[in-house]
Amino acid sequence: MVIAKQDRTYAEALGLIVQQVLPESEIRTMVRGQEALGELKAQPADYLLLGLNFQDVDGMDLLLQISEHRLARRVLIVADIRDELVIPTLHTARVDAILDTGTEPLASIREALRMVRDGKVYVSPSLHAYLVERSPELQRIKLTPAELRILRLIGSGQDNQEAGFALGLSESTVQTHRRNIMHKLKVSTSAKLVREAVRLGYVHISYNVA
Repeated sequence: MVIAKQDRTYAEALGLIVQQVLPESEIRTMVRGQEALGELKAQPADYLLLGLNFQDVDGMDLLLQISEHRLARRVLIVADIRDELVIPTLHTARVDAILDTGTEPLASIREALRMVRDGKVYVSPSLHAYLVERSPELQRIKLTPAELRILRLIGSGQDNQEAGFALGLSESTVQTHRRNIMHKLKVSTSAKLVREAVRLGYVHISYNVA
């Protein structure tokens, strides 16, 4: 069991609940995203309780990397889900539970753990309707975690070379992923790609007002 949360006190409280539900678990707690990623690469986890807010990494990108490389068998997201941009990422990444700490108490993790332990999926009531509403279109597109990581960088204005450098991929590999993404989103130009990605909520564009 790996618990990765920026707030150490919160992470330790999660650990106490885990011990009640899964008393045989050996718990490893990390407060930095890169530390958690390195630990999971060295020893993948049976369970992962993951926050999405870290000082050293983008939490959504961390989740996509974990999903892409299958570094945890069961993934439970424990985070305050306020940004709509998170929802498409949760559709793309393989997760077993999504607990919105902005609307649910910490104690709800007990039910989430029990359901995941029993092979079920847990979603906070505050997110259920929105996930179901958006599900058909997002499920039809079916971007892979690797494709979504690249799309998020393209949406931020990076070209193929810059995205490849950020992800440790060759420019040609990024170009191949880009073509696949454009095919799935049914667009023919880069401008249309960004517009469609924004419409679907995969990326967002910030405008700075002077």
